[in-house]
Amino acid sequence: MNAKNRNFREVSIDGNTADRHYQNPKTKQFQYEYALYETVSALFESVKCRSMNLESLRLYFEELSKADEIPGVNRKNTQKELLEEVAALVEKDVAGKVSFPMMHICACESQCVPDDDGSHTFIFSDGIYAFSVHIDVPKKGRPKKIKVKNIGKALIIRWR
Repeated sequence: MNAKNRNFREVSIDGNTADRHYQNPKTKQFQYEYALYETVSALFESVKCRSMNLESLRLYFEELSKADEIPGVNRKNTQKELLEEVAALVEKDVAGKVSFPMMHICACESQCVPDDDGSHTFIFSDGIYAFSVHIDVPKKGRPKKIKVKNIGKALIIRWR
């Protein structure tokens, strides 16, 4: 048997591979998107989302440090700081610009829709009223605006 034509790849389980320090270029985008979802969800009484896309965004958000849990550590990018930054954007761009009466006592369902560029748009609906939010994160710097679109009160979104 001739052993010259073997095609195989060696796998290292101990973690000493070249890809060990790889970071997805969309990590920052995904972290901001999950913070957007959490902040907009806080405007409602309760929100259900069955999308698996949201779970992957949550995992990227969990990569951020939790400086509150580690005494004496002052890190730049923490979950709390990111949520505060996005909350200011939501206050500026979302609050008062959507037609969704009594949203603070409403239970709604949300959908996480992936876009062509790899980002995500969130749709919040109670079956009567609906709106979508999307945050644009530049490659460098911080996001400046959240795009809000009122989908309307006559359209009922069905994603089941």
